[in-house]
Amino acid sequence: MLSPARSPLLLRSASIASAHAMPLAELSAMSLDGELYPLAEAYASIAEPDTPALRALALHGILGNERIIADRWSAAWVWGALPRPPRVHTFCTRSEARVQHELRLDVAIREVVIDDGEIVAFGRARATSPLRTVLDLARSQEAYSESHYRGVLARLMDEAGLGLEACLAALDSRPLPFTRLARERLRRAQPAVTR
Repeated sequence: MLSPARSPLLLRSASIASAHAMPLAELSAMSLDGELYPLAEAYASIAEPDTPALRALALHGILGNERIIADRWSAAWVWGALPRPPRVHTFCTRSEARVQHELRLDVAIREVVIDDGEIVAFGRARATSPLRTVLDLARSQEAYSESHYRGVLARLMDEAGLGLEACLAALDSRPLPFTRLARERLRRAQPAVTR
């Protein structure tokens, strides 16, 4: 187990540590010793189960701004639809927030119109709700195979208990771009959900 003398950060910060607060060599050694496991760009205590809240907190440490919300692929990882965090972390912020952040090649941030009900707070970390994540990915223009979209959407819908009709109704509730593409992807993902 972790001793307070060896790892005070882990005990005070919901069992998440990053190279910003501790030397990477020490974190790596603790991981090799079986005391920590890697989680995005952070490390978590083996005593902590891998939950959406812990994943969101690990992502929060990347930019450290409460106004930035994990969305699309990063939110899919938070909700358990991806086995590993994406290579490029995807975030959004409210269009009126005007957030300043560190420029990084492995981070994509976009400004969006988003309702409070579409954001799930995990302490100081934020992620889009499972439904918002499904809608964002279904409308996405990113260069992934359709089988990848289908698998991620099916897992996310299944984990969140979202049916096809609920997703289609949410898609029709406001004007959004690429809704035809989204309907096709959701219908293709739906049979995998009901198996």
